[in-house]
Amino acid sequence: MSLTPFLDLRHIEKSFRVRGKQLPAVRDVSLSIREGESLGLVGESGSGKSTLGRCAIGLTAPDAGSVRLLGEELVGRSRRDLRPIWRHMQMVFQDAGAALHPRMTVGRNVIDPLVARRLVSRREGWEIARQLLEQVGLHADQAEAFPFELSGGQQQRVMIARALAVEPKLLICDEAVSALDVSVQAQMMDLFIRLKQERNLSYLFISHNLPTVGQIADRIAVMYLGQIVEVGTTQRMFQNPYHPYSKALFASVLPIPANVSARRELRALPGEMPSPFDLPRGCPFHTRCPVAVDRCRDVRPQLRAIDVDHQVACHLA
Repeated sequence: MSLTPFLDLRHIEKSFRVRGKQLPAVRDVSLSIREGESLGLVGESGSGKSTLGRCAIGLTAPDAGSVRLLGEELVGRSRRDLRPIWRHMQMVFQDAGAALHPRMTVGRNVIDPLVARRLVSRREGWEIARQLLEQVGLHADQAEAFPFELSGGQQQRVMIARALAVEPKLLICDEAVSALDVSVQAQMMDLFIRLKQERNLSYLFISHNLPTVGQIADRIAVMYLGQIVEVGTTQRMFQNPYHPYSKALFASVLPIPANVSARRELRALPGEMPSPFDLPRGCPFHTRCPVAVDRCRDVRPQLRAIDVDHQVACHLA
């Protein structure tokens, strides 16, 4: 794994106008993904994970900040200028049924990015589509089917095949397995891991499912109310996270007990997540934090290194 950042996000800010008010979705987020690395992005619903992923690939323009792919700045470019760059990174969406064109066959859906860029003829693309479908665990003759004729898991495999058609180096997976049955999730994770090894892929794997992220991620970033509160290696994050929110988040993953007496109690965080329309001063987590002090209520902590390859935004860490 290279130590050079393949994708580098710096000070990303993004707000939306909702009901006449500004809704801050991403607040001063900096992240990097190395070549061949899988970075898991986790947090509660509404924390800004998907918005950050869309800013990273250019589907949503950030209000401020920098997005660099292989050292090349993407922010401020037109979609036309971004097209050749998008070949290096692709997105796998949560709802494959909505992302696939319902009136196109599976094969047409897969080769559409290649034909649109005039990289291959339709005849050449059809053979590529059949090969890609086999690579993601489908039958080549399913290229003739329509998306609605496939199961949810098969549709997601088609989405992956389409993303791979342009031979990207980075896949941004936004809740790519969350809508699938548990048994199908396991099959899809095996597929993601195999493709990473075969193609030396990098991943930004966005999910609220911590065990799933733990299977594929080399590092994990925890997001809360639009901010990154902690980043560390997967092993460290599961064994000994530093931020109080990270501790509560990873403690919510309960192991299957050997017997009734070995059951562990699930302890819920006190209070509710503050409204993003009215964010608290200081640390955004201080209203729910069991160890907050006066400084936490007044001063917003910055993400800082506390160990090799580990950063945390907490005054008390």
